[in-house]
Amino acid sequence: IFSDLKGLSITLPEPFKKTNTIEKDFILRGKIDNQRSHIIDVKYGSDINSTILYKNGNLNSSINIGVAGNKIPNDGLVININNNEFNLDKWINFIKSTNTKSVHSNKNIEVNIKTRALIMVNRYFNDVDLQIRNKQDDIFTIINSPKTVGKLNLKKINNQNFINANFKKLHINEAIIQKKIKKLPPSMNFTCTK
Repeated sequence: IFSDLKGLSITLPEPFKKTNTIEKDFILRGKIDNQRSHIIDVKYGSDINSTILYKNGNLNSSINIGVAGNKIPNDGLVININNNEFNLDKWINFIKSTNTKSVHSNKNIEVNIKTRALIMVNRYFNDVDLQIRNKQDDIFTIINSPKTVGKLNLKKINNQNFINANFKKLHINEAIIQKKIKKLPPSMNFTCTK
């Protein structure tokens, strides 16, 4: 399937967002091999590509933004992002708005972000490498930047969320001032052993 997507608007956050007047190349190729595996390759614009493998009831996929390679993971979903600016807050808000409480998956999800400017908890973090992965109900995060280096683990125990933080360096900028922000993120309290 080939299309320029003219006439179609996409309301996902950047870099997927587009109005109906903008043309953006879209290519979808699919094939079924001798073992009845379904492989689908998708290309959106000049720097977004994805490969999806469906085999024996299992779905594995990779999504790459600004990354040339497209290797299918052995299990679950891997998202690789290499972009000048990435707004993680907008994606988190979008995912919350889709009412994902009704969707439960025990698949592995891994997100790797490399960006010159990451917007997270309404703050800028410069020159960031961020890795996020899940294991069952736990979420593991590693952040590496010139001013912030450390790990955050989110665990769910008895339906309560607990954060275990271990930082070698921690610098949090002032909040970004935006007119349209209705509610600022909650304040953060840290207890340090050193």
